Order: sequence, then C-alpha cells, then structure tokens
Amino acid sequence: MNNFKKVGLTALAGSLAISAAHAGELSVSGSMVATYNKLDTKESTANPMGMKSNLTFSGSSELDNGMTASIFHTSSDKFAGQYSGKITLDMNEAGTIALDQGSGGGMQDIDDVTPKAYEESWDNLDAGYKAGKADTNASGGLVYTNSFSGVDVNVLFRKGGSATNSDGSTGGDGGAHQAVTLQSSSLGVDGLKVGIGFSKEDGYADGDDEESTAYVTYASPTGLSLGYQIYDYDDSASANSDEDSNMYSVAYSVNDDLSISYGVKSVDFSASGKGDTMKTTGLGAAYSSGGITLSIQKNEGECAGGTCTTAVEDENLEVAVSFAF
Repeated sequence: MNNFKKVGLTALAGSLAISAAHAGELSVSGSMVATYNKLDTKESTANPMGMKSNLTFSGSSELDNGMTASIFHTSSDKFAGQYSGKITLDMNEAGTIALDQGSGGGMQDIDDVTPKAYEESWDNLDAGYKAGKADTNASGGLVYTNSFSGVDVNVLFRKGGSATNSDGSTGGDGGAHQAVTLQSSSLGVDGLKVGIGFSKEDGYADGDDEESTAYVTYASPTGLSLGYQIYDYDDSASANSDEDSNMYSVAYSVNDDLSISYGVKSVDFSASGKGDTMKTTGLGAAYSSGGITLSIQKNEGECAGGTCTTAVEDENLEVAVSFAF
C-alpha cells in the first residue's frame, strides 16, 4: 500500500512540475553588501572588511482550481547552499500553507519588532547577548497563515530537528515545535499595531521549553516610530536558564532618505539565580539614494548571562553599503 501511495504522489508532483514549467513565471532578484566591523579591543585582531551577496529565485503558477503555488529560494555567499526557501500554496480565503526552510514563521517573525533604522541593539555582539528574544528555529516546519477580522494568524508546526532538509531526507532527532502568533493593525488608530506569540518545544526527557512575547508599536504621521516588547522564556529542564526581557526603541524618519534610531534590550536572569541585568543598547542610522543604502550601527552590551564583569562587556561598530538589483 505504501508503495502505491508513493507512486501516486510522485506522479502528482511530476504533473504539477510540468504545469508550473508551462504556465508559471520565474524571476531573479538579488542584493549585495560590503561591511566594515570594528569590534572591541579584546576582539579586534581580525580583518574588519567583509561582503555578502544574495540571489533569490522566485516563481508562481496558478492551478486549475484557482489556487496559486509559489516558491522562492535564496542562495548566499558563493552559492554554498540554500540560505532560505519556501514552497507556498495560496488557498485564497482559506489561507496559505507553506513548507518553510529558514525564511521565518512562528515566533521567528516577531523576535524583535521594535522599530529600527538598521539593526537591533544586540546585532553582531557576542552570542550571549542574543538572549532575551525568541530564538527557536522554525526551519523545516509547516506554516499556516490567514487573516480573521483584521487579525493576522500564523501557526507553525515542526516535527523533529530544525535542519534544512533536501528532497527525501529527514530532520535530526529532537522534539516537536509548535508556535502561534496573532498580530493586528486594525485597531482604529492609524499606525498602531499589537501582537502576541507563544511557542513550545518538546524536549523529550528534559520536558518542554516555552516562550511567549507581546509587543505594541506606533508609527506616527510625523515620521516618529515607537515600540515596546516583552519576552519570557521558561526552560523546564533547568531553572537556571529562565529569562525575562524588555525591549524598546524609538526611530525617526528625517526625510524619505534618512532615518535614525535608538534601541535598548534588558534581560532579567533573577529567576535563574543571577542578580545582574543584561543590557544592550544600539544607535543606528540609514541613508538611501536610488538603489544604494549606507547604514551605520553602534551596539554595546554589558552583563552577558546576568554576570557583570569587564570580560563579558562587548561593543561593535558596523558600517555597511548595500545594493539591490
């Protein structure tokens, strides 16, 4: 019976591929960025210059039943492999369902939505400063999205590990991951948006890890944007890993080309038995002209992991020039 099912599904996939090749469209877009990163004095021995390039292939095809199948695939840096990708079936009013390979979904979409000109306050700092935000990997999961009465719903389910899988392969051993987010900007106030999210990672023997977040942002007609977000992480296996954080930022569009921002993230590890509060601050600016964008970000961090010592203090200055084509 299983063999007959496999043959049938393979034939169906082949017919869809032929249909898409005949009636669909494929486009290519890309971006490239050159960066200069100045680390703190403890880490400043490496070459500060770097570059990155992305090529994205996207295509879609309308099926006979009125639904639309689409795909995108992004390759990064010397075509070393798939950076992200997604196969999506748009079922019109019934919503969309997608197989996601690293492009987002679930809590990843709202890990830090506070407004910014360029990057978050923790970007490019040491790994410990990424605590205090949603960090579960949704790659390899099924994502369902729809909108109900002005509320955007995103539901993610992934079984096993989070590695990106090729055709016919399976993910690594690990617990299942489920997540749901609700977001809405239909609140009667122009520019106001709120959202909440919850996720659970089944950890087999060591129990379930749970994350939750909520945010509010406001973009005024004057160009001023404000945002505030809270996050909670509960590690059932180890109370010493629990986290509670607050993120807030302000951004201002000086004109259509120039924007600036200032952001803060503070993480409380008191539930983990650590008395110090970790803090990151970031000042950013971005200027665009045509297809060229110049961006600057200065980030600083202290008390990584809830322990304040000079050894864990960190800072980073990034200057980036990016091009889109």
